Amino acid sequence: MKSKRIRSFGRLQKEVPSVSKKKSPQPNELCYVQCQEKSLKKGLIPPIKQPFSQTLMQSVTPTRMVNSSQMESRSYKNIQYVPAESMETDQWTWKHPSIQDTFFQKLEAPTNAEEAAIKMNCHTHAVKDFDLQIEMNELEMNMLRDGSGDVLPYNEGRMDDLEQKKLKLLLGKRFHQNATNAYWYYLERASK
Repeated sequence: MKSKRIRSFGRLQKEVPSVSKKKSPQPNELCYVQCQEKSLKKGLIPPIKQPFSQTLMQSVTPTRMVNSSQMESRSYKNIQYVPAESMETDQWTWKHPSIQDTFFQKLEAPTNAEEAAIKMNCHTHAVKDFDLQIEMNELEMNMLRDGSGDVLPYNEGRMDDLEQKKLKLLLGKRFHQNATNAYWYYLERASK
């Protein structure tokens, strides 16, 4: 008896007779998940127990499967925050009174006045660069307006993007301005 051929996505395929009468998986079901669930029920795969810190921050800490256990992926962008170590390494002798203490955790403490002066100048340069970027963003926003100053309807999406970009630029400028002030205060206190 000849087997039937069925057309699937432009190619002819032989129809494979089913050996068992089990329900075939639906197109929307994930076969991999089903197999894993069956293996877990039979005890073939031990359930993965996550540490408490990973269950709370699962969306923040990228993980990957290695030997059926979860490990944090090693990346230069992943920095684990350990409060005990950061308190030891942050040796800010003098902190600017109007800047929050948490801000100093983001900055490297200077070892001497010369290093503080160099870092202060670097952050000052960054503030100037952010000023230029904000000015360029303003010009782009003005180009999307008509003669009366209203945003043209077909430019509203681009205008929203530029406003979000401006907010990010202002936040970056604020960070570098506060860093400049922190190093300035350190220099003033170190010179006395």
